Amino acid sequence: MKPVSKLMLSIVIPLCAFCACNQNPENRFAKARSEIEKLMEAKGIASFQVAVAKDGKMIYEEAFGWANVKKRIPATNETMYLVASIEKPFISTALMIMAERGKIDLGAPINNYLGKNKLIANRGSAADATVTRLLLHVSGMAYGYYISSESFPREKRRSNSDLMELAGVLVYPPGTVYEYTNYGYGLLDEIVERAAGGDLKEFVTKEVISPLGLAHTTYFKSQPPEELIATQNINDGTLPVFLGLYSTAGDLARFGMFHLKARLPSQETILADSSIDLLREYMEPGVKYTTRTIAWDVQQDYGYQAVMHGGGGPGIHNYLYMIPSENLVIAYMSNAQYSSSSSVLVELIAAAVPGFTFVNRMKGRGWPQAPELDPRVWQGEWTGRIAGPKGSCPVAVSFNSQGIPKLRIGDGGAGEWVSPNKPVQHGGGKVCYRFDAHIPYLHSSAWHDEIVLIMKPEGSMLVGSASAAKEKNFGIDENYVLPQYIELSQTSRR
Repeated sequence: MKPVSKLMLSIVIPLCAFCACNQNPENRFAKARSEIEKLMEAKGIASFQVAVAKDGKMIYEEAFGWANVKKRIPATNETMYLVASIEKPFISTALMIMAERGKIDLGAPINNYLGKNKLIANRGSAADATVTRLLLHVSGMAYGYYISSESFPREKRRSNSDLMELAGVLVYPPGTVYEYTNYGYGLLDEIVERAAGGDLKEFVTKEVISPLGLAHTTYFKSQPPEELIATQNINDGTLPVFLGLYSTAGDLARFGMFHLKARLPSQETILADSSIDLLREYMEPGVKYTTRTIAWDVQQDYGYQAVMHGGGGPGIHNYLYMIPSENLVIAYMSNAQYSSSSSVLVELIAAAVPGFTFVNRMKGRGWPQAPELDPRVWQGEWTGRIAGPKGSCPVAVSFNSQGIPKLRIGDGGAGEWVSPNKPVQHGGGKVCYRFDAHIPYLHSSAWHDEIVLIMKPEGSMLVGSASAAKEKNFGIDENYVLPQYIELSQTSRR
């Protein structure tokens, strides 16, 4: 793989921003276009695709840069990008269709639809971990994921049942804590297969994508032609092609129009309006630090209620964003990973919404604000256990006066103390640490070179997940974060 250097991109992007076959944008989107070009140059983004729909009509579509830098394939409005987590609203829509038809009970426990490997509750009851709570990311499952490259032999790829055997644990009482989990969401494949007797991807294609007329949205089952898709670009080159759901900004905007009930004449009514409302409005009562509904994230942005879902990862930054009161849908896709695109988003909103003012800009975005934890109050040594379906092991964590921890796996003084390999992260009322270490009872079944701790205080204890992580050399064979349960009690103070 040849590197895609930032210097190369900074030369390529300005020259290519106008080379694709795009509709001429209206003058009101000129500032948004300028912000897109600035973002591309600043972040080394090879291509960017955008679509804006208002009042049931597409008012702006444009593509910038190169879909494939190496092959010199320009991005167009028909270039397809891996949607990543924006697949989740498609799946939620499909689950709601099944619920309307009586094929699945969204209020039933997840375990009702699983095979021999069931979820094990370390806190609360597994009977309370329902399908709806899984969709809301409040089932009690922890952050985690599994992904394998197309070059990885199929016979070695892990099924959902395999993953449950390794990491089928609830680390929080269901319905009490929000934690985003790709691994948990992946169980829906098995749930749909057992509940409805079919393949989830085939159901999404037949019952969502086709009737909504999304002609450039598909699950690729084999390597797609290079001219159809955008590569996923990372610092040292491009990732291998991952098979999954691909789409365009235009099709995502059309999907959003359906969910705003601003259907195109060609779109079928696949859900009752009341079900569309439920997907957008239902939240788990009493759960803090979440904006999550069954299908979307909903929050106050710039003075409006906004409905959205992002999709990100190595070589991916996508966004589907709606303002129902303005009947507005914005979608954009790009083939690089970066933290924020709000500078582009606000200019797209300003161009599309009459009366959007400086006051709206000043109101900013309504991300949930959790109080930041101060690990210095945990100074001293904490001991406890890591546990999962494959076993358990003793663990100790020692916090110094600055709140920086060290980790030791094993009984007493048997293990060595290990320092974090990255700075601490805070968010959602939790802390996250990474250590170069492994979980002994899991290492032979799922080799890993890091343990990721995500913990929160609960009474006199620290609880959460200790995950076996294999994330280096991403995209080469298989990568994963497999959560286990961790609980710690303080045994000494300094």
